[in-house]
Amino acid sequence: MVTWHLFVSPFVLHVFIAGGLAFAVVAVLDALLVLAPRARMTLYAVVLAVPVLSYFVYFTHIFGRCRHLFGPFSWRICVLGRTYADFLAPFTAFLLGLYLVLRLWQHFSSPLRGSRATTDTAATSSVRSALSAVGGTHLAKVTVLTNHYPAIYVRGASELCVTTGLVERLNEGELQAAVEHELAHIRGRDNLWNLNFLLKEMAFFSPLAHLAHARYCQAREEAADAAVADKHRLDLAAALLTVARRSQELMAFADWRWSESYFVGGNDIKRRIEILLADRRTFAPMPLWAPLVLLAAIVAFIC
Repeated sequence: MVTWHLFVSPFVLHVFIAGGLAFAVVAVLDALLVLAPRARMTLYAVVLAVPVLSYFVYFTHIFGRCRHLFGPFSWRICVLGRTYADFLAPFTAFLLGLYLVLRLWQHFSSPLRGSRATTDTAATSSVRSALSAVGGTHLAKVTVLTNHYPAIYVRGASELCVTTGLVERLNEGELQAAVEHELAHIRGRDNLWNLNFLLKEMAFFSPLAHLAHARYCQAREEAADAAVADKHRLDLAAALLTVARRSQELMAFADWRWSESYFVGGNDIKRRIEILLADRRTFAPMPLWAPLVLLAAIVAFIC
């Protein structure tokens, strides 16, 4: 009899086995080579997709007998899934309940929750002037939100959201650099790429999935930083420091335990600033298709 246990248990094993192998391959490449930020971003996004892809290949055969599944790993996962289903499935469901509570707490404790469009015409004018200065008037619609927390982010496809707390803290050059950074996200369609967080949420029980997503986010921000013009690189580094400092002050004052500013995020600020202050980096000329073929081979090997 096929029960939900026999669907959940193999998925857990695919996340740990296929996801672990994929993460190991990409982490080694990342350590040995200086990959371009967009290449790193793509690879870590694929790492999140590998266990889901391998599971769906397995899923097409899950109703058959284990010995009818092709591939020795797939046969072993089927056997392990059946053997430990009564433990893995309920334990994963228990962890899911705890994780949902954590995510709800993060959502409701966000300092950006409940922000409303501002009536401050001076702040709106400043953001629009910065957008015009970097040639992005045709790319984004500006929305300035009343919130003392410093943040700037893209909502939807092309809505540039900026808080009054950010406008008040940054000078003209820094605001232009921050806006140019966000325009790079719009040009790169990063909000579409960001849907890979759903893959991370599906594999919520895997520390490696969270680490892969964190590295994806880091690479995404570095890619947007790299798109900023040379004349604004120092301004962007200064803006990052200003936002990080102000965020820490506000979190300490309000006793918040929520560290996402969207512009700074939970990423490695020190690394981003060091890259901005250094000369343009020379990246390893490795074609992206090579590691992607290797990750596809992992899916085929597992299945």
